[in-house]
Amino acid sequence: MRRVVTTSVLFFMFLVSTICAEEAITLSGERVILHDDGTWEYKKVPKQKEVKFRGVPWGATAEGIKKHLSKEPVLEEKKGLMYEDKINELGVYCCFNLANGKFVRGNYAFKEEHANKNAFIWDFESIDELLKEKYKEPFEHKELWLNDLYKDTPQDWGMAISVGHYVIHSRWKIGKVYITHILRGDNYNIVHVIQYSHEDMKLIEQSLRKEEEQSKI
Repeated sequence: MRRVVTTSVLFFMFLVSTICAEEAITLSGERVILHDDGTWEYKKVPKQKEVKFRGVPWGATAEGIKKHLSKEPVLEEKKGLMYEDKINELGVYCCFNLANGKFVRGNYAFKEEHANKNAFIWDFESIDELLKEKYKEPFEHKELWLNDLYKDTPQDWGMAISVGHYVIHSRWKIGKVYITHILRGDNYNIVHVIQYSHEDMKLIEQSLRKEEEQSKI
């Protein structure tokens, strides 16, 4: 439905750009289209589908998680549940972290072992491509060299990761959900993880940690 643009309405709008002057945004954050005949209408923005971990709703209970996945976990504790699965033929542990009995964070921990440590990098690259296919380009991708000892010898980059000299990560943000894909190591061990976290669930985790710290005093 089109509406006449009045002075009071224009007062609450800011033009998005001088190039696209027919589009504006209200102080409440709603986008509108301004027409040449002096009318305007709200711009329809497709509702973004919330990202879930294994399709499980954020805030679900342990019983809710088991019911949704229709199977028993390989490990169940107060702070979480763990399942086993495969992604792109790579074995993973699927971990559901709980806080106050609610699902707040999900992790894929890859359990593949390789004699050639560079193979961990190849694993990371293959999974990163899958994530890009589903979530588009990450808002952040970094390759951090904390020590340059192996930087000029690519055949040793896997070793560099295992001793903590080299870290690779990609990050996505879809709605309120952050996805972090990371490859790092220490003491010759390499960790390859994808973490899913929700902005609202972080508040529950922070509140629980605060209570735990206060109980120590």
